[in-house]
Amino acid sequence: MTTQLKSGHTAEPLSDEESARILKDFPGQVDGLVRVQPGGWILPTPYLEIADKIYDFKFHESDVVVMTHPKCGTTWTQEILWNMVHNPNIDSPAAEEAVNGRSPYLEVDMFFMGKMKEMILSDTSNPMLKQFAELCPGANPADGIEIQRVAAMPGIRIFKTHLTFPLLPPDLLDTTKVVYVGRNPKDMCISYNHHYRISRTLDFQGDMDLFVDYLTNDELLYGPYWDHIKEGWKRRDHPGLYVLFFENLKADPMAEVRELDKFLDTDLTEEQMTKVIEHTSFDKMKARDAFFPMNEEMKKKIMNQEVVQKEGGFFRKGQVGDFKNKLTPAQESKIDAWTKMNAEGMGIEFKYSI
Repeated sequence: MTTQLKSGHTAEPLSDEESARILKDFPGQVDGLVRVQPGGWILPTPYLEIADKIYDFKFHESDVVVMTHPKCGTTWTQEILWNMVHNPNIDSPAAEEAVNGRSPYLEVDMFFMGKMKEMILSDTSNPMLKQFAELCPGANPADGIEIQRVAAMPGIRIFKTHLTFPLLPPDLLDTTKVVYVGRNPKDMCISYNHHYRISRTLDFQGDMDLFVDYLTNDELLYGPYWDHIKEGWKRRDHPGLYVLFFENLKADPMAEVRELDKFLDTDLTEEQMTKVIEHTSFDKMKARDAFFPMNEEMKKKIMNQEVVQKEGGFFRKGQVGDFKNKLTPAQESKIDAWTKMNAEGMGIEFKYSI
């Protein structure tokens, strides 16, 4: 069955054969997947329940949107921007809350409307749910918890999205500011593989050879990766967009924070920028477990603890070049060929070491 979206796209479920193959390798994806055309974007089936609401979402002039393909430095960038805007002196009590509570994940409802719905709603410690109840009295959670919560949030909102530009409001860049973050495909692959293995809603069961096949065949969530990158890169000259690369931020965070300060008009002092950089270092974010707005019991339910204990949780390494320890020469060659086929002529030279 084809679904027509307000964005002009159409969405169709994957074929029975493709769905069966993916469910075998990713048994956590019980909600199924749709392919959104044009573009071939792969998204969970419940995306269809919120697609038009996202396309119609009213952004404010003061908003900032962090846009990335998954595992390209999203949470790190969210934390940097939120602290630049709301906590430049690193003295705000709100900074102790998990980043996804302070900096909303625009389309996250599509993960709440299926298998995870009852589990998420039962977590009374989740600050997002508490804020939903406070900001949206009488609202129906079935209409989207996050989409309603963020619409009612006061002040400057720092958003996160993994959706691509064509699926978002067409006036997004003319309305607000967007920071697009890219990362070299080899390190992204390693980080995404880890994410797919620790998340119970994905639960990847194969080896790295199989994962690289899924990646290069554009069959992972939010893919195709290269089209995602291209949609950001081709808008790079728009005054409402700042394109940031994970590797540059890692190599010289002060240089990038200075540029972000200009882009956001935050007018921070050198001392404030230094404080923000120190507070948002990988080690400090990992130590305070900055991502999850949920209790330890809930984390155990949604994360594969065996993988977490052996290889780390949401914050794993945050390095440039770790792919050298994980990919075989054959896997690297496959990604290199995929990169050459898709990136030629783009004018982007990814850094694979710093």
